[in-house]
Amino acid sequence: MNIMRLTLIGLVTAAILAMSPLGTSISKAADTAQVFEEIPINFQVRRLINADIFAQYDGKDVFLPVMGIFDLLDLNIKPEMDKRRFSGYVISNKNKFRIDLDKLTVRLHGRDTPLHPSDFLLTTTDLFLRESLFGPLLGLPVTFIFADLRVVLPLDEDYPAYQKLKRAMAQKRLQQKEKELGRVKWVPYRRQLLGGCILDWSLAANPVGSKVNHFGFNLGSMLLGGDLSVSGAGNTRTGMSEDQLKLHWHYFFDYSPYLIQGEIGDVYTGGILSRTIRGGMITNRPQVQRKFFRTTRIAGRPGEGWEVELYIDRTLVDFTHTGPSGEYEFFVDANYGSSIVTLKLYGPSGEIRTEEQYIHIPYNLVPRNSIEYAIAVGAAQNQLLNSKYTQVATYYGVSNRVTVGLLTDIPLDRADAEPVSVAGEATVQLAGNLTANAGHAPGYASQVAMNFSQPSLVSIDGSLTSYRRSQYRTGPGKHDSYALSVTAPMRVAGRPISLRSYATWDRYPLRDLITINFGGTASLRKVNLYYLGKYNISRYINFSGTSFLSELFASVSFSRWLRPQFRVVYDHSKRRVASVAIFYSRRLFRTGQISFSYEREMHSNSDMFRVSLNIFTNFASFTTRVATTSRATNITQVQQGSVRYDQTGGRFMLDRYYGVGRSAMVVRPFMDDNHNGMLDKNERIVEGLRARIRGGRERPRGSNRMYYYDGLNPYAEHLVSIDPLSLDDPMLKPLYENYRVAFNPNVVTAIDVPIVMAGEASGFVHRKIVDGLTPQGGLTVVFYNLDLEIVTEVMTFSNGEFFYLGLIPGNYRAYIDSEQLDRLGYKCEPEGINFEMEAVENGAIVSNLNFVISAK
Repeated sequence: MNIMRLTLIGLVTAAILAMSPLGTSISKAADTAQVFEEIPINFQVRRLINADIFAQYDGKDVFLPVMGIFDLLDLNIKPEMDKRRFSGYVISNKNKFRIDLDKLTVRLHGRDTPLHPSDFLLTTTDLFLRESLFGPLLGLPVTFIFADLRVVLPLDEDYPAYQKLKRAMAQKRLQQKEKELGRVKWVPYRRQLLGGCILDWSLAANPVGSKVNHFGFNLGSMLLGGDLSVSGAGNTRTGMSEDQLKLHWHYFFDYSPYLIQGEIGDVYTGGILSRTIRGGMITNRPQVQRKFFRTTRIAGRPGEGWEVELYIDRTLVDFTHTGPSGEYEFFVDANYGSSIVTLKLYGPSGEIRTEEQYIHIPYNLVPRNSIEYAIAVGAAQNQLLNSKYTQVATYYGVSNRVTVGLLTDIPLDRADAEPVSVAGEATVQLAGNLTANAGHAPGYASQVAMNFSQPSLVSIDGSLTSYRRSQYRTGPGKHDSYALSVTAPMRVAGRPISLRSYATWDRYPLRDLITINFGGTASLRKVNLYYLGKYNISRYINFSGTSFLSELFASVSFSRWLRPQFRVVYDHSKRRVASVAIFYSRRLFRTGQISFSYEREMHSNSDMFRVSLNIFTNFASFTTRVATTSRATNITQVQQGSVRYDQTGGRFMLDRYYGVGRSAMVVRPFMDDNHNGMLDKNERIVEGLRARIRGGRERPRGSNRMYYYDGLNPYAEHLVSIDPLSLDDPMLKPLYENYRVAFNPNVVTAIDVPIVMAGEASGFVHRKIVDGLTPQGGLTVVFYNLDLEIVTEVMTFSNGEFFYLGLIPGNYRAYIDSEQLDRLGYKCEPEGINFEMEAVENGAIVSNLNFVISAK
């Protein structure tokens, strides 16, 4: 509120009394010339505006500045002062208005409203309109509160000023997020010669029926700096054969363009000539699936004074403002896969434009001038002739849209004179959403595939493969194979509907098989529907046959606990219902689920009942299935889980989820008494600290409540965000709140988090007025950590006081948010205060951080 307003309330009140019938009359009748006095009033829009404006008062009514209020709300208005005309619109073009003072009319929504000369005052700088007319004539329902000299306008979230405020807040959050990501502690990747151990296990028993019990296991660990896995399977009748035991060792060298990975075991180079080889392979393929492909420039020239926001997949990633040149420019990291890039442009006169483009980069494109290779040597599996081969697959990025490949298959045993096989491949991005790839292996096969994808509209995939007879390669026995699939997500009456179809045509020497599947899903109010049609054609030399089945599946939600599912299969060839079924599942206690189903087969007049009981625990999952028909009853019991050894904590951990090949992490907070950032022997573990990490399953373990996170992708860099609010004591704070780390598979990686005793900082903010100082609430005070470049913000209370519990030890600078001061038209004394938060046992206290603000 402007400081003049407080002192002038009394003067204005006196003036009003003077202009009343008890004093000198200034305006006695409507046709008498009005006498105006300029007064300051407060203009408020909840959560948006609290500003002082100057209004005109004629002794009876208050006249508000039209252009001033439109400017505060960022509404569109075009003044023509010389012609005494004003035009524009409120929020959108649908609310256009036109004020003509010569014709004494206001046109809004295509309708003219007369204007009396006493309803307005035109000055050299603004048009003042009677307060009561803002709602009917301009669609701005303001309310004047005389006792407070205050005008209140209800918030409409479509006001351009509010939209600009939301954009500013989103942009500020983006900048704050970028600052936080810039303060990440990097944890170096650590190789382990020998460490970790995890065993995935499964048991399947058949007490009724075949009575053969099956088992399977997968053992994982770290060995010689690489990850090792050993898997096997067998049963109680035949045991486990050597073919069922498999070993695989993988080593990650480095993120280098020359050599990244090495593998021993069953390896696969990929491509049209590739076959599974038991041996070894080296490659420079990325260890983690590629993300970045290239940097793309996005630019435009809308004009000067535009605000431009860049969204990728509906997330704000950058923003800018156009300068005198009227141009904007972004450099966007184009990643593999599909992305929607959206530009939102906001003009200086309230214009809003949206531009959108779709970026699709296939994963089989190699960046320009890059070479990717894989070399494998070993014995071919399921090969009747030569048993040992060397395979080389090389791909080169000719451009960002073209990748070519050369593949060779070299037999090492030349007893039967098998020649060297060579094949070529190419991938071409014909357009942004159209990709084609082809491969040709002389004497063996040729293939062509295409993909077209338009987000939220359609996705089309098609392929053709032609095989040739080869005495050296065992093919699928086909002549040709064709495939086409179409997916079309859409919305009808606001509800999502997804349509899908898939067709294949396989040509064999003596027969043709054509399969067409089509269907879709739809969601109604309490019913989810799924339809699948299956059409098959079998053509032989002497005869052909067709079959056509329709399957309708419905899930009905009668209540929260009653959600049965129904399925009906109709045989169009026989023109009758083939089968009907009903399914029902229900949660049992907190860790179990029981399912019932009944199915009637019409062609055999048989009934089948199934009952399944699933029990989920923290150490394993147990499933019992019972199926009975008129002929037999079968019972199957399946148990599965995993056992992991935590080498850091020295404990065994049981889980129901498989974990071989995956990573795990434990957050290990400790009191860093000597402030060296390392866990020493005499420093205690702090209980209950949690973290946030994408993709991890959280679970506390042990008496000291340390949190473990399972199911993480190995070798990929993860951002681990510590949650300081999870600690019971608000004075305990982590020294770092963000960690960037890559995990080894099969082991538990400990993230040691130093915890320190934080301190308290407090002070007051006052504002200068005529009579001295008054408390100032609602200001943002910033604490800037000079050592770690960490920003902490706190708001002043109505009495001007501010305080913050939880500043970690270090050197700080306290100051009031400069953008907020500029917006309010204030300056601050002093501009900033430097202080030190010392490391003491019960936390340091820094007070008297006092500021005084005044009008510029």
